Amino acid sequence: MQRPRAGRAAMRSAVRAAQTAGVILLAIVVLAAGVWTFYNVKWNRRLAGEIENWKAIGLPLQVSEAIPPPAGRAENAAPLYLQVFGINLEAASPAAPADGIVLSGVSVADRETLISYLEATDRAPLAPAVADLLRRPEVRATLDVLRKASVLPRASFPVNWELGFAAPMPHLGKLREAARLVTCTALLTAEEGDIAGGLEWCATGVRMAQHVTQEPTLVAQLSGMAMQAMAMDATADITSAVAVPAEISKPLREALAELDILGDYGQAMRLEVALGRATFEQLREHPEQLQSALAGDSDGERLVSGIYSTWLWNPVYAYDMATYMRLSATQYEACRLPWRQGRQTLEKTDKEVAGLTYARLTRVLAPASERVLQRRDTSLARSQLCRVALELKAYKARNGHYPDTPAELQQHLAWDIPEDVFSGESLIYRLSGEGFVLYSTGPDAIDNGGVAGDDGGGGANSQGTDLTWEAVN
Repeated sequence: MQRPRAGRAAMRSAVRAAQTAGVILLAIVVLAAGVWTFYNVKWNRRLAGEIENWKAIGLPLQVSEAIPPPAGRAENAAPLYLQVFGINLEAASPAAPADGIVLSGVSVADRETLISYLEATDRAPLAPAVADLLRRPEVRATLDVLRKASVLPRASFPVNWELGFAAPMPHLGKLREAARLVTCTALLTAEEGDIAGGLEWCATGVRMAQHVTQEPTLVAQLSGMAMQAMAMDATADITSAVAVPAEISKPLREALAELDILGDYGQAMRLEVALGRATFEQLREHPEQLQSALAGDSDGERLVSGIYSTWLWNPVYAYDMATYMRLSATQYEACRLPWRQGRQTLEKTDKEVAGLTYARLTRVLAPASERVLQRRDTSLARSQLCRVALELKAYKARNGHYPDTPAELQQHLAWDIPEDVFSGESLIYRLSGEGFVLYSTGPDAIDNGGVAGDDGGGGANSQGTDLTWEAVN
């Protein structure tokens, strides 16, 4: 009789244990649901607040709001450029150009020849090979197309913006290759005695660079800055020791006057942050489009590229997007200032981005804005130096001597000589022998006496050096 009683007792004990476990499990589920609901409400409210802040400061919530309207057929340089690029951006997956072809008529081996020529301290030994390259009919035809394209107002390439950051942009690399070809042409033309022709090719390079920076992405800004640096370096080399009357520098001076480095950068920041916000939504609706483009090396980044399409991660998704929108708004506002004024804010946001633990997508999408803004102002300073230097050259051609001060030059200009974007004071100018030295202090905002540093193609100058333009005659 004890066995049945013992069995019933054991059964009752098991039932009580199961009931207790069920109550505990239910409590855990209820608690988890409560925590999930709390953070879901909290971070979605925070997200709504960031959306209102974006509206208040004029940031676009949709990518379509930040994309400039396409250029009309008659004013669009893109079709001309594409003739010599060998790529089709309108294809679903743009095909790679033919093996060994950099531009129409320019092979990979030719590219190495051009690079060596540009980087050489003494270009004379390489000049014959470059001259032979540039005399080839197919290369001349490519150069003619590039020159014709450069004078058109805009270059609207058919980028598929619906793909967001996954949109292919192979034309940017092609434009840099084209800028290298044009720069070599400028240098060699001037070396052969045609200073006006060399400066006209420099103007072509500046106009091509402007076409690139008109495309509102940060990667396009960086590409355009590098192209501008090529043209500025060539101009400095060509003009340093020769007379440059106003009439032969006119096309280049006009091209420099048309540059809108600050405006183009501002448009790029607007689209950049809008693309970032759209990426969150895109990962939810079409995760397959972006997983390969955004999944980084860490497990966290690979995880984020897949989980945000599930409702369970709503609180984390809202937290991540709200964090992105908050930091992006701060970056955008700081980027509207000169680097010297926005630097501390951007360094702080860059540091915060690097330390994010749960906002993994924000870490992937947020740009390293402080360094890019410094490069923007470096490019701005160099273009201003180039423009003033050409006016100094024109002044000497008219008067037989350089002005003693910038104020003396200003009397003959229809535009104001700009202040140094890095120091906030006047550009520094002094006579030196038969020539002059004109310079910006560079990012350290210290007058180092005009000691020039290598800015690495539009990048930041090293400490203890200045952004310098020197003429020896």
